[in-house]
Amino acid sequence: MRTIEAEGDILYLGRQGENLALRIRFPVTAWADTFGSGSFALVAQRAGDAAPYPVDISVDESYVNWDVTSADTAVAGLGHCLLLYYADDGTVAKSRTMFTKVAPSLDDAGADPPEAWESWVNRVLTACKAAENIAEAAAHMPIIERDTWWLWNSDEGVYEDSGYPARGEQGPQGEQGEQGKQGADGADGATPVRGTDYWTAEDQAEIVAAVAALFTDVSVEGQ
Repeated sequence: MRTIEAEGDILYLGRQGENLALRIRFPVTAWADTFGSGSFALVAQRAGDAAPYPVDISVDESYVNWDVTSADTAVAGLGHCLLLYYADDGTVAKSRTMFTKVAPSLDDAGADPPEAWESWVNRVLTACKAAENIAEAAAHMPIIERDTWWLWNSDEGVYEDSGYPARGEQGPQGEQGEQGKQGADGADGATPVRGTDYWTAEDQAEIVAAVAALFTDVSVEGQ
């Protein structure tokens, strides 16, 4: 997988139908420094599509990572993408809208993007604006329940299922780890001692004789 940093006015996603051949990194240190702690989201709109869809991203240290999939490159042409930041205090920040470009390929095989999310980003903003104050908005940010995003409905006072999946497809199983080192042999056990840890045959005979002698002079009354 090639890795590039998001720069310039156009992000080149690769050729039509390519899958996980490219990672685009967005530097985001300034966002947290400016707005405090929060979470990121990335939306993209392919050439000719009527609505954007959410992109599966990962965050590490100072970057948001977009691993471009066949869903993102299924349609050749110019599209758009937008990075958003949801601060814990209810602030919503957006990047500039960036152009994306997918080069045509001899085969046009591709994958459909996730189902249009009915302006999911706008629904988040509407939910925040409808909150009575910033404290309520910060206390009812989107949450994950049963593997989907749930949004706060301020009119009903409950979270509602947006239907949008919060997890991507499971990745391939990793390779088996190396065999661990052989442990050191344990210490030898103690050697049993005669008369201490076990009885000899002579010991056993003496015990039997002694017990038998206890019953030699026993008589039963009336006999």
